[in-house]
Amino acid sequence: MYYYRYPGSAYGDQLSFYDNETLVYALPYTYTSWRQKAYAIPAGSHSLKWNYYDGNGGSVTAIDCVSVSNSQPSLLWTGETNYSASGVQPPVDFANNSFAFRVKYIDTEGDAPASGYPKLHVMKDGAEILGSPFTMSIVYGAHDTGAIYNYTLALTSIGTDYTYYFEAQDIFGGVAANFPSAPKAGPGVYKALINWTGETGYMTGGVNPESGDRNASYIYRIKFSDSDNVAPAAGFPKLHIKQGGAEISGSPFTMNYVSGAYNTGAIYSYTKNLMPGTNYTYYFEAQDAVAASAGGSPTTEISAPSVSNQLPGLAWTGETNYLNDGVCPKVASSSTPSIFRAKYSDPDNDAPAAGYPKLYVKKGGAQAPGSPFLLTCAGTDYIGGVICNLSEVLGSGEYSYRFEAFDIYNGLASGAPANEAGGLVSIGTDLPAAQEVKVYHGVFKPGQDEKTNISFNTPAPAAVTVTVYNNIGRKVKELYRGGSSTGLNLIQWDGRDDAGARVSSGVYTIKIEGGGINQSKRVVVVR
Repeated sequence: MYYYRYPGSAYGDQLSFYDNETLVYALPYTYTSWRQKAYAIPAGSHSLKWNYYDGNGGSVTAIDCVSVSNSQPSLLWTGETNYSASGVQPPVDFANNSFAFRVKYIDTEGDAPASGYPKLHVMKDGAEILGSPFTMSIVYGAHDTGAIYNYTLALTSIGTDYTYYFEAQDIFGGVAANFPSAPKAGPGVYKALINWTGETGYMTGGVNPESGDRNASYIYRIKFSDSDNVAPAAGFPKLHIKQGGAEISGSPFTMNYVSGAYNTGAIYSYTKNLMPGTNYTYYFEAQDAVAASAGGSPTTEISAPSVSNQLPGLAWTGETNYLNDGVCPKVASSSTPSIFRAKYSDPDNDAPAAGYPKLYVKKGGAQAPGSPFLLTCAGTDYIGGVICNLSEVLGSGEYSYRFEAFDIYNGLASGAPANEAGGLVSIGTDLPAAQEVKVYHGVFKPGQDEKTNISFNTPAPAAVTVTVYNNIGRKVKELYRGGSSTGLNLIQWDGRDDAGARVSSGVYTIKIEGGGINQSKRVVVVR
């Protein structure tokens, strides 16, 4: 579309517009404004001009035309609440209720829409409904920055096959484009609806809480409405719960009526305990008394809730010889089994996963033959804790060990037994003779939880003291004072003094007295 203009100077002047010497337009000129002609040029070659007739002198002047293009207008979503990505509210409602269609018209040159525009087209099953298209009315705003247009329409026929789009032209025939000009599905027109209840915790969703642990009760609630004030069909509303895309056992669940009238909204509820998982979704389904499906946002699948798993734990058993570690004896011959014990507990009372708890045993930094080993647990009171046990004969050498467990939901257990511990020695045939003392792991690093082991052999029970001295003969710690057992005895030192502080690096002497023994052995502490 082009526009042609030329200024006259006095009354009696005449402007005539020609296309290829054919008169298209003629009018007298006044002082009040320029004259202009909007002219759609047909296909082909054209010579366009004005003839200007001077009323005073009678002369005629031919003037070449100056063309000015017309910017096309645009249609946009209004950006108002609920209209940021669509042009109708509500998205679903009862038949015969009003739906408000809104769109924004913008023309950067400030041109108004042509008469009868913008238009709203509403179709059902692909065909324009009666009266469509509808001429919209301006609500507010300027055309150059955006004017909001509205049309409110009551839809009488039930269905989910409605579509709509908007159409506009400016006063010079420029056609508006952009997304609102393309057909969009909606609105849905129903006899029955399901909506969020609007209660605390249920404003924009249908489950509360939306996150918790497996001991929580997850309460699902919706509001069912029927324009005829009739109850839903038997077995409805239904609650669908999925995990990982599949319906969980028992789903869908028939919900329970709580309160309210059907024409204004009746509340329905269902309470469910869920196993741990973060991949739950849910949606609701309802039918009215004549088996017509109800519409509404709750019919769309929503991700929630997130159900956490309370993690299991591992602890020392607290039994004699198992107060601060998980193996006894700590020094044994190659024919004596080492007994490993740890306590597994779970606040959800979940059993260990198949193949757990496990015991990892290392020798020289590498897994010992057969490691990891499977422990056997006694009992099923996992909240209180069950003792898990393993008896294993180890070859000669110094060992470290740790326990590992997962619950049935893949939750990893934590606790002291899960940390690698040293101080386990199998001495093979290298047993101390009667009234003899041996030290195993004589150079150790307390900062890495290493310990030194002192074994001695008494032919009969006797009163024994085991004491640590530093390199200037000052007592650092009394390791043991009491009776010995007949045969092999074991004492460990963790590199701490009587006050519980780690000692400095250096050479220390461990003295064993009693039962016919009076010997000293040197060990080296490395910080």
